[in-house]
Amino acid sequence: MNRNFLWGHTSSNSTVHLINWDTISLPKRNGGLGIKKTKCMNQALLAKAGWRLLQIDNGIWCQLLKHKYLNNIVLTDPNLNKNKVCSSTWKSISFGAKLIDKGLKWRVGSGTHIRFWVDNWVPDVGVLKDHAHV
Repeated sequence: MNRNFLWGHTSSNSTVHLINWDTISLPKRNGGLGIKKTKCMNQALLAKAGWRLLQIDNGIWCQLLKHKYLNNIVLTDPNLNKNKVCSSTWKSISFGAKLIDKGLKWRVGSGTHIRFWVDNWVPDVGVLKDHAHV
């Protein structure tokens, strides 16, 4: 979409591109125009919104989404959106939160915020309930 806009492309005309799109999207200091890739930018913005929800932001939009979709469920729970009718906005923000969660590391403290069996607090092991032999 960015490419078509920049080159003035429409469905009725075809143009010759004088420079490679990969060169256009390079940072300015590397000789490009610094145009960001839309997919990466979108994921970054969704991750930012997810981060705000994870950090217990008390903004009205956070309160509304938490009340409507979370109901005592943690935002990074893998079963969060299963069997639910959710808005595309919520699905996108929860996707962003899961992107953030992949890079998060737990810091050991008092233990009051860690759910022992369902949080991924042990590196390279995963959720402990998946390894429990009952």
